[in-house]
Amino acid sequence: MNNTAQLRALVKTLTEALTAAYQHLDYCGYGDRWERQCAQYAKLPETIQQAIKDGNDYLECQRLPKEKTVTAALREHLYEQLGLLRPTFEELWESEWSPEFEKGMRYRLVMGALRYGKLGAPFKPQYDRVKRAKDLWQEYDDTRNCECLLDAGNMSLLEYVEGAHPKRHFKATDDGEHVTAVDNITSTAVVTKPCPVVIRPKRPKVEKSITNVVGDKE
Repeated sequence: MNNTAQLRALVKTLTEALTAAYQHLDYCGYGDRWERQCAQYAKLPETIQQAIKDGNDYLECQRLPKEKTVTAALREHLYEQLGLLRPTFEELWESEWSPEFEKGMRYRLVMGALRYGKLGAPFKPQYDRVKRAKDLWQEYDDTRNCECLLDAGNMSLLEYVEGAHPKRHFKATDDGEHVTAVDNITSTAVVTKPCPVVIRPKRPKVEKSITNVVGDKE
């Protein structure tokens, strides 16, 4: 018996013992009212119930899969080789994101905070980020400069967090319009030739002298 099987057997034994103890106390009582009050004060019934639930949840997760037939095993192997197996949520959580894209966005957000104020700062002016995002998409369509994608993403993020349009709302849509496939751009080309992301931000211009409110130069 391996370590996993031993652990599962131990959890099963302890869960069954806790279940029996809880049922006994619930049926026979705690001896007297003082003992029951002490147990309730220490939240002993809730602790036992939570332990039983955790044990049953663990056993449910560790339930051994049914034995596969030879045909099922061959089919699964073939699907795995062809990339047709349905991935797990954890695998999708790791794969469906671009750390490089996020890093490029964040660098530009940091630089933008120095110019326009921090994200969600009070008394921050409103900007027409919808128009700016449209302009950036048009610029990307004309030039294919990937920096436009980072800036357009930031416009969406800023509008999501700071937008104040009176008709703003959130409504999840399960279906509707989908992205259109382009015949002359294959998925292989996208994977093998990712858009290079320049994550080094430009330094902001610094004036040689700073004029204060009175008008004197420091």
